[in-house]
Amino acid sequence: MTAIGYELNLWLVLWSRLQARRLGVHKTAKFYRRDLWKLDMSQPQFHNMCVFGVSEMMPTLERKLSAQMREDAILIACRFKLPTWTPDVEIEDPLGNKGLNSVWVYKRQETKS
Repeated sequence: MTAIGYELNLWLVLWSRLQARRLGVHKTAKFYRRDLWKLDMSQPQFHNMCVFGVSEMMPTLERKLSAQMREDAILIACRFKLPTWTPDVEIEDPLGNKGLNSVWVYKRQETKS
C-alpha cells in the first residue's frame, strides 16, 4: 500500500520526499505538489486521509468533505478539528497544548448549517 501526500508548498514537498528517503519509506510514501481544493476526494485513493491544516481552512474543508468524501472513508485531522462535525475519536494533547498534538478522527458527515 502506498501513502500519498499532497502539498502546495514546493519546499514542504521536497522536504517530505527527503525525509521519506532518509527513513527508507520512499517506495511507499509519495509526495506531490497539488492544490487540495482542486482534488476530487471521491476518488478511491482518498479512503483514509490525514490533514494538517490551519484553523482558517477547516470550515471550507468541511464543506468539501461533505460533498466529496467517500461514505467509507476516514479522516484524521491534526491540530485543528472540523467546526461542526462530531469526531468518532478525539485524542487531546497530553501536555495540555491546545490542539498542538491533538487529533480527531471522523467518518463522513453532513455539514451542519
